[in-house]
Amino acid sequence: MRLLAVSTSSAALAAALACVAPATAATVAIHDPRGDAPARYDLTKVTFTNTSSTLAFKAKVRGLHGGRTQIYGMSISAAGTKNWYLNLDAVRRSNGKVHSVVTGSTVGGTTTATLCHPKVKWRLVKNTITASFPRSCMPDAGTLQVSASTGVGNGKDGDPADWTKTFNVAQD
Repeated sequence: MRLLAVSTSSAALAAALACVAPATAATVAIHDPRGDAPARYDLTKVTFTNTSSTLAFKAKVRGLHGGRTQIYGMSISAAGTKNWYLNLDAVRRSNGKVHSVVTGSTVGGTTTATLCHPKVKWRLVKNTITASFPRSCMPDAGTLQVSASTGVGNGKDGDPADWTKTFNVAQD
């Protein structure tokens, strides 16, 4: 009987903790229509997390596979203003090597490479592309406006085959 009471108490505690919202970052996931682009470039879901220390993305791509050069891009700006924006451009070459760069631009149109060093991984078996970089790359804290794209390209020029709508993500 005592064992049953401990098990019941543990189960009740676990259920109560599961109902409490964790203190996590602001995360937004959007679904993009499946089949609106050729496989390997068809974004189906993009998740964006905006914390005080990190920006993180996860893109689900239908039929992602190697063999050719592919690009993944993310455009980021402060919500409600167009004073600046950042672009993450990641290229996966046919040999599997990934090169990524973050460029920034101001209202005046000055474009510069930033000192940000994004971590980008292409997981072909899982059909995902993940990326993250420090929040300090952003000129301002707060809500961000983002959109993602994927397609064919070499890192300097590209032809997006699919892109998401623009959406807002609050900061934690």
